[in-house]
Amino acid sequence: TNAQDPDNKRFLLDNSGHGTGTLGILAGGTFPAAKGVRIGGAPDAEVVPLRIADTVVLLKTSAFASALDYAVDIQCDVATMSMGGLPSRAWRESIDRAYLAGLCLVAAAGNNFNGMPTRHIVYPARFGRVIAACGVMANGQPYAGFKGLKTMEGNFGPDSVMKAAISAYTPNIPWARYGCTDAVRLNGGGTSSATPQVAAAVALWFEKYKNELPRDWRRVEAVRNALFTTAKLTDNRSRLGNGVIQAN
Repeated sequence: TNAQDPDNKRFLLDNSGHGTGTLGILAGGTFPAAKGVRIGGAPDAEVVPLRIADTVVLLKTSAFASALDYAVDIQCDVATMSMGGLPSRAWRESIDRAYLAGLCLVAAAGNNFNGMPTRHIVYPARFGRVIAACGVMANGQPYAGFKGLKTMEGNFGPDSVMKAAISAYTPNIPWARYGCTDAVRLNGGGTSSATPQVAAAVALWFEKYKNELPRDWRRVEAVRNALFTTAKLTDNRSRLGNGVIQAN
């Protein structure tokens, strides 16, 4: 009924606290232990929280489409979506509407454990009009290729989807915890952490050029071009897409 994090663990796939963590990466402010440093990539951005589920695994939920439609109606600039699942026609139609209205969409590529349930990018990141956020580690290697059922890794591919993909850092990202006003975890993992980094870069670019951009699909294509052409190139395009994001 509202966007506040319920902070409860009601069932196996409950992801309470997930929105707090991802939005902290996108637009988080400071806290005592940070000594004045703001942890968010775009800390001055205005955030509109739209809560559609208790889990990051979406099973054709109509709430996803309704949330995107609402974001279009109030003229949001960028949507960060660290969730995914089974697509529907309603999802595609709402994504098309958002694209045509100039709302840039960034979604997590998805995660897996030893290839389960899939190593490939999940929807909505798999739609061509959505930027897929993949993971890259501090050493420049893809956040993938681990062995065992206990270690999470990021999704990638197939190659045709990677044309609209870019990579950002994970897993050692500051992760704000619900109810903890003076501390963050230092192990924000998964492509959920990469997604708001990309969205923050989009927000900053839109803010810089807001007086020069028409509010339609052209502003989306312009910022995608800016991201993709300035990304740090790698020799692993099949897993990192257009490269590693360079917000500067």
